[in-house]
Amino acid sequence: MFSNKIFLRFCTKIIFGASVVYAWHLSYSGYCFGKFKYFTDEEYIESAIRHNALEMGIDGSEESIKNFHAMNPNCCSVNRTALSWKEHMLSGNYVTVELNYKSKNPFPIDTKYIFYKKYIQILECGKGSRQYGESTKSLESAL
Repeated sequence: MFSNKIFLRFCTKIIFGASVVYAWHLSYSGYCFGKFKYFTDEEYIESAIRHNALEMGIDGSEESIKNFHAMNPNCCSVNRTALSWKEHMLSGNYVTVELNYKSKNPFPIDTKYIFYKKYIQILECGKGSRQYGESTKSLESAL
């Protein structure tokens, strides 16, 4: 009887440990626990466009995002470069989406640079995070 209790505790600890390791693996690989799925590249691109909609001159609705992406098929790309475990623990898991678009700023500082290349970090469940970018002379392709 005593050995059965020890065996049961041992099995419980093994199962709990395996569950923790599996959950960490899912998190590290970009799994969205809030929506119980992995995001596709298209969903990450839509999230980045929504996050940057005002600057791009669109309203952020599903229809305007789909229209923008249909009219600019080479505007966007997703970089899923894996982070080291240390970076993942410190900053979470994210992908970087590159957006290329014509700036809708009504008062450009330099009229030669009316296009913009922006990189937006999107977290696992589609929430926008850090972003950075630069003005360009021409509309570049992200592909």
